[in-house]
Amino acid sequence: RSCHQHSPASPSTAFAMPAEGGGYVPDGAAALRPPPGLAPAEEADPAPAAWLSVDAGAALSGGSAAASSTAPAGDAATDAQEEYSGQGKRKRLFEKHLDEDAVQAGLASGALIRGTLRVSSSKLGMAFVKPDGAKSDDKDLVVRGKLHRNRAVHGDVVIVQHIFYGRREGESSSEEEEVGAKGMPANTGSESEEELVFSGALIGGGGEAGGAGSSKARSAPQGEEDRQDAQMAKVVAIADGKGQKRVIVCTLHPMSAGTKGDTKDGRVRKEDAFVKAQPTDKRMPAILLQINDVTRKILKLPGKLDRFQLWPVQITAWNESSQSPLGRLKGSCLGQAGSLQAEERHALIENELDDHDVDFPEEELDEVDQIVVDAQTNFMEEVKHRHDLQKWRIFTIDPATAKDLDDAIHVEDLPDKNQIEVGVHIADVGHFLKLGTVTDREAQRRSTSVYLIGRVLPMLPHGLCNHLCSLNPNEPKLAFSAFFRLCKTTGNLIENPPPWFEKTAICSVCRLAYEEAQDVIDGNPLEGDREPPVYGGYTWQQIQKDILLLYDVCGKVRRGRLEGGALTISKMKMVFHTRESEDGTPTGYHLESHSASHWVIEELMLLANRCVAKHLAHSVLSEVAVLRNHKAPDSKKASQLEKLMRDNLGIKEWDMSCSTAIYRSCQDIYSKYGNMLGLCVEMMTMRAGMKQAEYFLYGSGEGEEEEEEQSPHHFALNFDYYTHFTSPIRRYPDVMVHRVLCALLEGRLEATEGEGSEVEGSEAEAAEGEEAEGKAEAKGKAYFQSRDKAKEQVGICNEKKTSSRRCQ
Repeated sequence: RSCHQHSPASPSTAFAMPAEGGGYVPDGAAALRPPPGLAPAEEADPAPAAWLSVDAGAALSGGSAAASSTAPAGDAATDAQEEYSGQGKRKRLFEKHLDEDAVQAGLASGALIRGTLRVSSSKLGMAFVKPDGAKSDDKDLVVRGKLHRNRAVHGDVVIVQHIFYGRREGESSSEEEEVGAKGMPANTGSESEEELVFSGALIGGGGEAGGAGSSKARSAPQGEEDRQDAQMAKVVAIADGKGQKRVIVCTLHPMSAGTKGDTKDGRVRKEDAFVKAQPTDKRMPAILLQINDVTRKILKLPGKLDRFQLWPVQITAWNESSQSPLGRLKGSCLGQAGSLQAEERHALIENELDDHDVDFPEEELDEVDQIVVDAQTNFMEEVKHRHDLQKWRIFTIDPATAKDLDDAIHVEDLPDKNQIEVGVHIADVGHFLKLGTVTDREAQRRSTSVYLIGRVLPMLPHGLCNHLCSLNPNEPKLAFSAFFRLCKTTGNLIENPPPWFEKTAICSVCRLAYEEAQDVIDGNPLEGDREPPVYGGYTWQQIQKDILLLYDVCGKVRRGRLEGGALTISKMKMVFHTRESEDGTPTGYHLESHSASHWVIEELMLLANRCVAKHLAHSVLSEVAVLRNHKAPDSKKASQLEKLMRDNLGIKEWDMSCSTAIYRSCQDIYSKYGNMLGLCVEMMTMRAGMKQAEYFLYGSGEGEEEEEEQSPHHFALNFDYYTHFTSPIRRYPDVMVHRVLCALLEGRLEATEGEGSEVEGSEAEAAEGEEAEGKAEAKGKAYFQSRDKAKEQVGICNEKKTSSRRCQ
């Protein structure tokens, strides 16, 4: 019943007992003295419990994984010694954080601003904060230097205050010079996070001082307009330490020089009190791990540290007098940097998807088993309430390795009307995945399936995604179907009759791989064993005829879409070969091009999604409709990319005024300069010029505060309305769309049966067992999420989608 394979669990490790008063003191801590820079500011000779924070010992707790980076250790011990002043008392490096009352008063008055801190990956001394509720075109606040970051790390939700210099932002300040002189890390760089490929900086200047407080070491400021518009800020409190709560993948290094002063020999000496954990994510600060009985046993200290091993670490404390935070190990070693297992776990943990790499709870698996049994028992009764299409010639086209088949198609020629009727049939996941159930809550948490090199971390248990819901050939299934008609001459969508939607029962008669469909399109015969089986009394020749008809009409649909202003960029996919590998390490790869068989299915799915989106947006339930939009490129970035093309590549025919112009510009570059430069330009366009598409909740709810109105327009597709309807097995937003569409078809215009809001999400989590069941019965059956719950879930889906994309 396991969802996927796991590596053997690490042996358990003994934990030290907590000290009185809740403090954590590892075994042997009494023999340790606090290193310079970590003792309390007012105590010259503290007891260990006074300077060691709660859980600051390097205790091992069960955690998952990650990997990669071999950064050498810095001279953190020297930095710590420089924090001492005169009488053995520590000098404060950072300002104290404001208390809760001061923060609330400041937020209420507008003197303070709340937002999430983002550290630039290319210019580590620069961080940005977008205020909560800010509009998309509002400028971020800029937090320069470690001092003004005030112990906040990338990903923390912070409270910031505007600061105003009586100087130009490119010049140094006395505060920053003081920090540089104390040995605080200073970083240089030429680009901000917002400029991935452009030269020049968002805020003029090269960042922190290259030398100890020397203003001459700074880069000359650039971009007069940007510099004047920059709003500088400093962190005065941390509202939610999301970044600090993260598990961070690190390599471990000794704090002090080894044999003969060699800092790279990796040896930890007996008298050393700390080990330095260097994060693989360079946006995170170096972390100090205390050496105690637990870390001595796990790391085999004193001795040599393997700087190529990867370890999960978590920050536990960072006070005003410490240059670096304290931390602890958060699990066993992930493995050697470069190994498949370690790198896979590293990718998951760095993108906060490691909690997907676990088996589904037993309670959920038991629930799914019962869902499967009930579905099989009640199938014929359910079919009576649906449009029965089990005798229709419906088939699937998917990757050869796909296990969860969530879409099928059929086509019918209407020669007397010069039209074709197309049905796009999608697995009816929402019929089985009910709000308030354990399975649904876990699906909400995961929100998406995560695709790795040799395996998939599914959103739903196998009983649903690979068995009950997968549209396997010659198996009766429940589906949610979208029907529409297309003109055979032009490929235009017919509006009379308009597209319509139905709950259906289907039975796929044939499963094709993209390669097999492409052979049909290319006229290459599939003979003998290569010919896929066809069921339901139909023949392979009929399937071939359907494919060629769809190829002809979808080609016209595609041509019209591109000529109408859509943007299509080449989709070259690298496919790794792992089937013949014992440990999952790829043995080879091939490049999978976006062939005609791919875009035939793509055009049909786009049409289905577009028709559903328009129907939802114009319905009485539009306020709970999940749509997907794509904003136009940032005008400043577009002009900078155009300048880069002209000045550095000599390309003068570049236009980003609309999606059509971008597409034509890319095609011109391919024809004039070849595939290599064409691919490079497309990548730069996607990485720098284009924004990511996002899910959003359409319209505005009653009584909601005024906020930025979301345009439903999808820039790349040039659609007025668009959503995701076609992949509910692997995307939770599709399930949300199915529920609202189903409610419209059944005339259910309230979120629940009866009064009150539905029981789902946090409400259902708070109630367990019989209490949850009683609550659900009292509130009534939930059909779809309320607007507030849906907005919250959409935010989670966007975050998970981004993380999953990065992980892949």
